[in-house]
Amino acid sequence: MDKKHILINRKNVFLLIIIILIVMLLWLPGTFAAFLAETKAENYIDFGGVGLKIIQTSLNEQGQEETFDSKEAANIATQSVQSRIIRVKNTGSHSLYVRVQPQFKGTDCQGKQIDIASFTDYEINTSDWIYKDGWCYYLHILEPNEVSELLLDELVFDANQITTRYPGSTFDINFYAQGVQSEHQDTTNVLEVAGWPE
Repeated sequence: MDKKHILINRKNVFLLIIIILIVMLLWLPGTFAAFLAETKAENYIDFGGVGLKIIQTSLNEQGQEETFDSKEAANIATQSVQSRIIRVKNTGSHSLYVRVQPQFKGTDCQGKQIDIASFTDYEINTSDWIYKDGWCYYLHILEPNEVSELLLDELVFDANQITTRYPGSTFDINFYAQGVQSEHQDTTNVLEVAGWPE
């Protein structure tokens, strides 16, 4: 066999290896997607049997819990403490570890983005949740169709600072949730489980 044929065979082998690697890379995201889920506000998303839904409610004037209307704006200047009850429901078919991230966004009267996290406070239910690095982790495995214990029940705003520094501003507060299957984990500590989305 001459050198030309040897080079052609090596090129064919090299091309075959590249094609196999590309096929493997295309297959991997589909595999990971079957184990992860994420959702924002009250939206629902489902990946391979893993599904989550954030449930937002509030207390009305009679102290009864009702669905929170996220489209209805509240006046922070006159209502600095607002009822907001946050829970997570497992809508999929697998048991999950769950975490939730409160997201605070603000816009001043000129349309510029402002940081409102420093003017907003809340206390989480530390019997069932733990806070770390911007996320609130549920301490229990959430079974299919199960609803978590509440994460928090109110938001407190520094109305004086907000109205003084940012008159006419608007705030947008969302709760973003992620879930990972609890099966095949090497730990029962929610802070140590593998597979959280980036």
